[in-house]
Amino acid sequence: MTKLPMVQLRTLAPIVDRLQSEGFDPLKVLEQFKITPKGLTDGGTFLTAPTMYKLAEQLCELSSDPYFAVNVGASLATSGKRLHPSSTSSTHTLQEALFFFSRRSSEAASSTEYSTLIRPDRTTFRAKRTSNYGTIPRHNDAFGAGYLLTMINAIVGNSWDGTHVVV
Repeated sequence: MTKLPMVQLRTLAPIVDRLQSEGFDPLKVLEQFKITPKGLTDGGTFLTAPTMYKLAEQLCELSSDPYFAVNVGASLATSGKRLHPSSTSSTHTLQEALFFFSRRSSEAASSTEYSTLIRPDRTTFRAKRTSNYGTIPRHNDAFGAGYLLTMINAIVGNSWDGTHVVV
């Protein structure tokens, strides 16, 4: 039997909150997936990755802004709130932040594998989707990229050297 990759529903809460604050009605989309607003606060509610990708895409499309998800992710990283509580709140270095993010992310989703390799001269951080279901999770990836890049920039500051970043 194949174990489907799962994603914690509450990771979508910042997107739903932003949609509501900008005057959009995400509840109609949530209802299509039989999700209540209370489900967004329950850490024990998980969806299969393909369902989560479809839900995130439909929610973000409500805004008609192709940069909506990346902006939500970036603003979350600078708001003092954390995607995964305690994941980076007490870290002092980029290596620590990426390590804790990797560890906490695996608790919230099995659809992506994160790894952090720390060496004296560099840190390698990787995210790899565990499966492909034909849905390209554009907004899902944009949200994660916005969050991570903003978090990294906040930690590293002016020491950031983009010429050493490999994507």
